[in-house]
Amino acid sequence: MSNDARINGWTADGFESVGASFAKLIGPGRPGGGALTISVHGEPVVNLWTGYADAARTTPWTENTGAVAWSATKGPTAMVIHRLVDRGLLDYDEPVARYWPEFAQQGKGTITVRDALTHRAGLSSVVGLTTRPADFLDLELMESRIAAARPRLHGVPAYHGLTYGWVLGGLARSVTGSSLPDLFRTELAEPLGVDGLHLGAPAAGSKTVIAEMVGKRFGSLGSRVALSVASVAGRAPYVGLVPNAFGDVLGPLTKGDPPLVIGANLGAASGIFTAPALANFYAAIVSGTLLSPELNAQIGVLQSRQRDRILGQLWGLGFHHLPGMRGFGHVGLSGTTGWVVPQHGLAIGFVHNRMDLRTLPADQVLLPRLMPSIAKAVRASRPARAGERRAS
Repeated sequence: MSNDARINGWTADGFESVGASFAKLIGPGRPGGGALTISVHGEPVVNLWTGYADAARTTPWTENTGAVAWSATKGPTAMVIHRLVDRGLLDYDEPVARYWPEFAQQGKGTITVRDALTHRAGLSSVVGLTTRPADFLDLELMESRIAAARPRLHGVPAYHGLTYGWVLGGLARSVTGSSLPDLFRTELAEPLGVDGLHLGAPAAGSKTVIAEMVGKRFGSLGSRVALSVASVAGRAPYVGLVPNAFGDVLGPLTKGDPPLVIGANLGAASGIFTAPALANFYAAIVSGTLLSPELNAQIGVLQSRQRDRILGQLWGLGFHHLPGMRGFGHVGLSGTTGWVVPQHGLAIGFVHNRMDLRTLPADQVLLPRLMPSIAKAVRASRPARAGERRAS
């Protein structure tokens, strides 16, 4: 069903065109709902939301509505690892097996932390890890299976669409004793003072309300979905790797109430993010709140000019770059995105709950479609001050 709700929130002077673009792409007449939050040098300039958090259109979207972030989860997951590097618990250029001895199985003893962050560990395939999607509910089981897996194309960037969280989660657990959901809370949400940056279901007492996925879900079309994503994101010279990276589990992950992806606590896909919290996370890269200055300057730097064999993108340390867009961040399946342009102080959180194979190619590039109006407003306007906000 279409979204007949109004646009809520405000834009700072000079950012009205961003609100108009948001309304066109997400506003009335569109299924579901969504939200967009933008800050410039820590000053909020856009905070908009619209639509409904459920298919029945009984629950309006609010500032506290969180959407399943899918692969936009990977940016915060990478930041957990960066925080551990900053404290000396990990080193980018040391083997993962130095910290997680079980990971050395099947010839993986030379795979480094940097390889894992940049999708070069050779473990992109979910094929052979399990035939039961319910196994995804056991994080330690899946971490043990990725530790026992045989690598393919180690050193070649190939998107670890679902396995990324098990590799980095097992690594983080090995040096902290904590799971990724707990580390999201202690390493990210608590230092930032935000409620709206969760891995899996929010804890009791959280204000975050999870939006229902709206649209014709994927059924057993996991490979077709993955190929559609690849065709939007860039060339996929090793097209044969794409079905292996996603298998036939995307469909099952969208099923259930709540859907399996939420209960699975995947560091690759199970983020539940509000737009303000996601923007706050990327604003912390502008301000250097979470990392030392030296490390903060490294995380978005391109690690190679070799394009990803599945998505065609270029990688920083866990964050990707996109053609025609400055900065870095991470796009999720169906277009939920966190992005930062440090040189301009720009931080963006964009979330929505459309999940429909029919609209996926257009939804996947929603933020790039918003970026021209955002970039123009940033160039022309100074950050908002008190009294300069305009209701939308």
